[in-house]
Amino acid sequence: MKEYCFKGCFCSKEDIKFQQNFLRPWREKVAEGRMRGCQTGFTLIELLVVVLIIGILAAVAVPQYQKAVAKSRVSSMLALGKSIAQAQEVYYLNSGSYTKDVENLDIQLPSECSPLTEIEDEQHNWFSCGNDFVFDNDARGVIRINYCPAFNTEIILCEEKRDLQISFGLDHVPTNAELRGLYCKVSHNSNWGQKICSSMGTKTKYADAYKL
Repeated sequence: MKEYCFKGCFCSKEDIKFQQNFLRPWREKVAEGRMRGCQTGFTLIELLVVVLIIGILAAVAVPQYQKAVAKSRVSSMLALGKSIAQAQEVYYLNSGSYTKDVENLDIQLPSECSPLTEIEDEQHNWFSCGNDFVFDNDARGVIRINYCPAFNTEIILCEEKRDLQISFGLDHVPTNAELRGLYCKVSHNSNWGQKICSSMGTKTKYADAYKL
């Protein structure tokens, strides 16, 4: 008795043997391939592992990036402070004293810097730069750069919120007024201030002060 091997056709024993040895394994492989082709998505465990890895990388990379950006900004303001200090020394040689008025110095401030006039003072002249710095040009021969991101619109607010202060004690500054030389001082035990100052200078005997 012949069996149905193909639809509508009777097959001989040779046909049945051919079907069993070749066609059936081939069909099984095709079906298996189709099943594999359908399983192209990710499992929940795989997605969770990917999210965990991204979170770990972000936790490490983002603070380092923020530190690099802050250090770059401090370095740019440090260069401006050095230019003001040099101009102050030239002014001192010509007049015998320092000046609080930047207009009297042979220097051009960046366009991002503007005066802060909330406090009238005979010795100090404050101006803000960008959204993170307040400069203090002291007539006694001290230049202070306060780093206070997002709090530099007011002098007192910046003093309270600053992370660090760059201090220039010029050549003829009175010894009892400020430290002579260039220092980075950590303010209010700020972690950011500590990281930036320690990466830019060397620790001194003074509390939270680093020599630049």
